[in-house]
Amino acid sequence: MKDKKGITLIALIITIIVLLIIAGISIGALTSDNSILKRANSAKSAYGNAEELEKIEMATIKILSEETKRRGKKLSEDEVERIIKENVGDLNIEVSEDDDKYVVGILDTENYYTIDEDRKVNPIDVKKDNNPGDITKDKDGNDLDGTTKPYEIWSIEDLVSFSNITGGTGYKIEDGAAVEITRADNMQGKKVVLKTNLDFNSSLSYKNYKRTDFGDINGIEDDGNELRKEMTTGTGFKPINGFKGSFDGENHEIRNIFIDTDQNAALFVSGTIPIIENLGITGKITSSAQQVAGIAVAGSVTLIDNCHNKAEITGGSGTSWCAGICGQTGTGTRIKNCYNTGNITNNIATNAQAAGIVANLGGNTIENCYNTGNITGKRGYTGGIASGHANHSSNVSNCYNTGDITGAQASGILGVNGNIIENCFNTGNIKGSGKAAGIVVGVQEIYNCYNTANVSQSYAGGICYEVHKKMINCYNSGDSVKTTNPSGALVGIVTESDVIIANCFNKASGECGVSSSYTSGIVGSNSGTVSILNCYSIGESYNGMYNGSVYRRLTAGLVGTNSGTVTFNKGYYLKT
Repeated sequence: MKDKKGITLIALIITIIVLLIIAGISIGALTSDNSILKRANSAKSAYGNAEELEKIEMATIKILSEETKRRGKKLSEDEVERIIKENVGDLNIEVSEDDDKYVVGILDTENYYTIDEDRKVNPIDVKKDNNPGDITKDKDGNDLDGTTKPYEIWSIEDLVSFSNITGGTGYKIEDGAAVEITRADNMQGKKVVLKTNLDFNSSLSYKNYKRTDFGDINGIEDDGNELRKEMTTGTGFKPINGFKGSFDGENHEIRNIFIDTDQNAALFVSGTIPIIENLGITGKITSSAQQVAGIAVAGSVTLIDNCHNKAEITGGSGTSWCAGICGQTGTGTRIKNCYNTGNITNNIATNAQAAGIVANLGGNTIENCYNTGNITGKRGYTGGIASGHANHSSNVSNCYNTGDITGAQASGILGVNGNIIENCFNTGNIKGSGKAAGIVVGVQEIYNCYNTANVSQSYAGGICYEVHKKMINCYNSGDSVKTTNPSGALVGIVTESDVIIANCFNKASGECGVSSSYTSGIVGSNSGTVSILNCYSIGESYNGMYNGSVYRRLTAGLVGTNSGTVTFNKGYYLKT
């Protein structure tokens, strides 16, 4: 009897296929990627998505009603989740806040939607990591070796495991389970790539933001260890420590990073890294230790290329170097094509440095970089691009600053001690208590640079406070250079021999603040040997105020005071 039933079933299947063939429908049309069956399933899925979307849109009407009752006050994640659950029935959902919008995930169907600030609902495509916390596998589970196939970061879980592995503490994920790490792996010779934007505040950047198996990361043991809470409270994310491989952000950002620690702080710390490239950071990073920055500190990076920082960077009581991209560079470091828009503040009360790109430049090279953030340093050197170095060996080219710079020794481009600076400009106001300049406080050679902002310090120069060898093709057109000590609208002082200032001009006014001070259109004070060639000043007369009286003596059109040798060739002062 069984055999007869089996034969009957086979006959039925053959009959159906024959009928379909007679009707002109091939087997391929039933089973191909664009088959009837698959199109039917897609239509069913699309109908399901439309039904979900409609239910969420209905929920937003209630959300708007509640917000109206509260005079526009935004609802919490839990309140929005409760309202949506009332509309979608038994579906498993999660809701998270992402800046001004809510993100709604339907976990049963793996569909995601945003509710924007106008409470409009939009479906979004989310690439979820199927192996979160295991960077040795891609998001689909394929093995990666870190060399021919770089390790991949698709989620916050991956980023946390990466940090734990290089630091040698905490947990990583293997085969879906948390495994305690017993030794550090610096990944020397390996490459790691960031495959998508990650946002510490958004549930979309986690496979499961409520997971607790990574344990305590933020130093608050009794907070339940929910991963997103660990990343956004307490000490926050633990920096990637001791990494010796290469990192490529593939033009993605790590957003809303949060670090608040008494250790050196940045995304990377204490590593020896051949290259960090194509990476952006936003968020807030705070440290009271020696170094704090957005991308890297306290290590040696050969090349940082095409990186940016938008995070707020703050140094505390023990911070020496505070910057947007890199705290201190090692020997031979090159930084290019980078920018900072975050505000940088170094609150230390003793000698310290703050800058938009690099604090302690270490005699290295910066090119094609810019800063628009405000840079504040209570003491020490402060610069829009770099703060400086102990010797005149750092080179800066094709850079600019538009942020306001405040510090003891402050400049728009390089705080102090440059070797060669060329093709740079500053439009941010420079203000502080010590030496200041539009471009650099002290420099060997400077070419093709200009300043259009106000400079106000005890000792000041519109372009540089002191030039040691050459200034060629530079100009200052800021409104004023205000000072209480020797200053020049282009150069504050010259003390070296065989200095050349050529093809330069000044349009700024100058102001002395004490009776014994002096200023001028080109050089404030010369005690060396300087040649001024083809230069002119059209700034206003340099007047000063002291105890309510106006002082005009000790001011001049081109050189304020001279105890050395000055040679003029086509030098002009066009106002009195």
